[in-house]
Amino acid sequence: MVDFSPKSENATALTAQADFIVGDWLVRPELNRIERAGEQTHIKPKSMAVLIELARAERAVLSRNELMEAVWPGMAVTDDVLTQCVVELRKAFGDEAKSPRYIETIPRRGLRLVADVQLDVDRADEKASTHELAAAKSQRPVASIVVIGLVFVLGLAIYFLAYRPAERDPVIRVEDVPRIAVLPFADLSPDKEQEYFADGLSDELLHRLAEMEGLQVTGRTSSFYFKERNESPEEIGRQLDVGHVLDGSVRKSAEQLRITAQLVDTSNGYEVWSASFDRQPEDIFAVQDEIAGAVAKAMRVKLGVGNMAASRGGTTSLEAYEHYLQGNALYRDFDQATLPDAIEHFRTAVALDPSFALGWDRLADIYTTTAYGLPDEQFKERWRQSDEALERAISLAPDSMDIADTNVFIRLHRQQWVEAERLLLGYSESHRHSDQAWHSNWAQLLFSVGRGPEAIENMEQARRLDPLSGVVAFYLGHVYTVARRFDDALAELERGASLSHYQLNRREALTAAMAMGDRPLVDKWLSLFLENTPPGSPDIVFGTMAELIDDPPAALAWLTRALDEELAPGRPVAIAFWAAYFGDHELAVRSAVRAPNTGYWWHPLLADMRRLPEFKKAVREAGIYDYWRTAGWGEFCRPVGENDFECS
Repeated sequence: MVDFSPKSENATALTAQADFIVGDWLVRPELNRIERAGEQTHIKPKSMAVLIELARAERAVLSRNELMEAVWPGMAVTDDVLTQCVVELRKAFGDEAKSPRYIETIPRRGLRLVADVQLDVDRADEKASTHELAAAKSQRPVASIVVIGLVFVLGLAIYFLAYRPAERDPVIRVEDVPRIAVLPFADLSPDKEQEYFADGLSDELLHRLAEMEGLQVTGRTSSFYFKERNESPEEIGRQLDVGHVLDGSVRKSAEQLRITAQLVDTSNGYEVWSASFDRQPEDIFAVQDEIAGAVAKAMRVKLGVGNMAASRGGTTSLEAYEHYLQGNALYRDFDQATLPDAIEHFRTAVALDPSFALGWDRLADIYTTTAYGLPDEQFKERWRQSDEALERAISLAPDSMDIADTNVFIRLHRQQWVEAERLLLGYSESHRHSDQAWHSNWAQLLFSVGRGPEAIENMEQARRLDPLSGVVAFYLGHVYTVARRFDDALAELERGASLSHYQLNRREALTAAMAMGDRPLVDKWLSLFLENTPPGSPDIVFGTMAELIDDPPAALAWLTRALDEELAPGRPVAIAFWAAYFGDHELAVRSAVRAPNTGYWWHPLLADMRRLPEFKKAVREAGIYDYWRTAGWGEFCRPVGENDFECS
């Protein structure tokens, strides 16, 4: 370890990626945490950035303006934001402002780090140059000055290029690597009843290609946006920002399977590779391997996972696979009338092949999502079934990324925040780099625990990986709204509403307009929401509020009855939003805490609700307070004393 005494030349080697020691704590900037004797404490990214700046200053005093300019360059932030970072750091170090051992406040001047700082060379980022460190220690004055200057510039470059993108927690940049979209294969079967099979082949190829090192694959929603459309490869490439598209067709009967596939360069529309496969239906798994391998070879991408069907928890039973595909087709429709049929298909698939890990995975997923709205005992039973199915899936295919995604999804639904974070941080770098689900799940964790503004970059990465997904647009619009970037939110939500009949985009735009207090915008989005509600399923809350919007007392009376008498089952979030809009924050919190998704709690429309004692109780019951104490505080709440907090 290298000593960081005052004015040490090696202070310039400290970057946002290098591990260093402050007092008796090991600081791990890349992991946003500090460690000591087996104890770990997570630090919010901005607080970590403040600590790095103080460490780089070598015990010199930094003014508050200097710190805010370094940590929030070009952003308008208040002095309170920096104060909260310092409060968090002192709490993490067990420090006190009156008798500081780590961070000292110098009245009217600023802050300085008083503890000894050492660079942990053994654990420092591999990118740090040991040659530069050695040169910095050289006794030759001119060479030392030059090297110190170079190291300083390098440190700044690493800080601004490597640290700033990661300051909202783990975000893997999408690099300039080959990008491909797998379009839905056409069903050419005589009876046109094999669409589920053709879609399943496209899904399987998409997943297999996504597991290849050095290749980015556009998300399913965006790829399937072009189903039965006539856009040229060049236009698809432009809209999805991909260099190649893979498409083809399937003709399947009881005795014969014919698959054609082609890989097209979207820059010129030329065919890079094509092939036809005439096989028996049971050969579908071998054909999937052949196509994936041929595409990898055509794009000069290394196929790094060997037998993918086995490693991903697939099956060799054609009958089980057929049931799995039919279950997927029904599940994606998410029609309450056909969800029981989807469950039965998945059950049949694992009965036919008990080692079919992905079949168990889908059961775990669907059991969790269909539990909501059921009576308490049935709800608990569904979740018990989900746990059993997930445990079986993991035991059969512990390395499957699909199953890992489901595991995170379920942990988030169970409000097991620390476990969800642990799982997400355990993903491989390549998976975090290219998987839309990873970015979306990480963002969902962040905005569920009140760290919504930190989720923006993750959702922007998810949008790039799945640019035509109405669901991704909704989540990105939501985090923009939470950050009060209303113009960006409305633009994204309007884009999402144009992509699909995904009503949450219109509802989120409406609630953003309500938070803005813009009545013309409220009227616009309320009308659009109601116009696009599917026939036969009117939304009772929004429909009634449209009638009573100019009579707040009547509206609040109806909302109170709706909550107490369950006139609008499954609509606690809608009741909360409208109660807050009309100024009844007690009713808003009574309703909001009944919603299973805590991400809505941080909406700006519900800011006054968050100041109420009932909200604090709900935060504790949801495990969010315990998460904050472990992983760092969110944007809207702060610690008060040792065992309390306040929100705004």
